[in-house]
Amino acid sequence: MEALAVVVDVRYHLASLVATFLSLGLGILIGTSLAGGGEELELRDRWLTMLEREFEQVRERSRQMEASLSRLAEERDRYAAFAGELVEELADGRLAGVPVAVVTLGTFEGAAEVEEFLSRAGAGVVRRVALGAAVPRWDRLPAGDVAEWENAGRALAGLALWGAPAASAGGLAGALFESLQVEPEAGAGGAAERVVLLLGSGRPVPERVVAALLGELRRQAAKAVAVLGGEDWRSALGGAATPYVTHVDSPIGKLSLLLLLAGGGEGAYGFEAGASLWPRDLFAPVWEAPPKGGAGEVGA
Repeated sequence: MEALAVVVDVRYHLASLVATFLSLGLGILIGTSLAGGGEELELRDRWLTMLEREFEQVRERSRQMEASLSRLAEERDRYAAFAGELVEELADGRLAGVPVAVVTLGTFEGAAEVEEFLSRAGAGVVRRVALGAAVPRWDRLPAGDVAEWENAGRALAGLALWGAPAASAGGLAGALFESLQVEPEAGAGGAAERVVLLLGSGRPVPERVVAALLGELRRQAAKAVAVLGGEDWRSALGGAATPYVTHVDSPIGKLSLLLLLAGGGEGAYGFEAGASLWPRDLFAPVWEAPPKGGAGEVGA
């Protein structure tokens, strides 16, 4: 997208230059035609000749730049394809035998792509818990104190880990569960060792629920990694020391997700200010284990 923006900007700049030259030429032509006289006509011809030369030079530079941008775009696409294939090969079997639960809060574009990558890494998606647009508006639910909000988050953690609430499902938690879509994977089941949180747009639950969810996952020693795809969830994630990835649609984002799930670690990873591009400190520890090993060989 950034490269496309550069192409559009350059084309707009060239079009502006051409329009400026044409406007200048028309102004000179009209002015000299109104003034008349031999010297003015000769001056006009010289100016027009100069403008034609300049205009041709601009057109030539435009053609050269178009060719250069086309080559750069092709090279970028080749590198992107290479990086994607390389990450797929690196991921192959790296999470073999690891049971994973995928929890989606809000509308998350690309959830299928994330699951496909987890499958490529060998992880078994044992459970999906989705809280999407069908959730009731929280301002219409019965008012609850902080403990009740936290209870809803802990219960949600239980659904992710074991398929059953970790706390009472009454009150706000009960209203939450009525709108949940819990989908155990066919032929799978059991406890999840890793939890991937897909935090999308819409913010279907208050931040306190998410903070309680993350806190309960941490208390249960379940490794959780968040993937941001929507509104700002960073404060809740930071409070629970939960690592997150903001660019999972890129090869390096997928690699970050893989390293965090396989080797642990904390921090923010993405292209934003203050984030790391990828957790390079985890690369060596994760790759000490051979690929396509058992769950115990992946790293704790």
